[in-house]
Amino acid sequence: MDAVVLAMEDRALNWFQWWEEQTPLRTWEEFKIAILRRFQPGLLQNPLGPLLSLKQKGTVMEYREKFEMLIVPLRREERVMLESIFMNGLKGEIQAELKLYECHDLADMMD
Repeated sequence: MDAVVLAMEDRALNWFQWWEEQTPLRTWEEFKIAILRRFQPGLLQNPLGPLLSLKQKGTVMEYREKFEMLIVPLRREERVMLESIFMNGLKGEIQAELKLYECHDLADMMD
């Protein structure tokens, strides 16, 4: 979890410092649930909803970062559709360009 803390700032860092004091024995699972409950409570009830409505508005990297954040709470069964969901959210011209490449999996597609 130390690496995660290094990437946090502002509200997230303040929340984490408070959470760390309140939770003496911490696991990665507890952290994921706690941070989602604090910053993305809707994801705990319907994790696919925000993911399915995600569309690229800025750069591919910004879209990828949001996509990665939204897939964290998904169960293994729900991850089967991720390649299609990722592709659908990209801008049309990016989709067309990506289809020219042979992608073997989601990580390959995202790179």
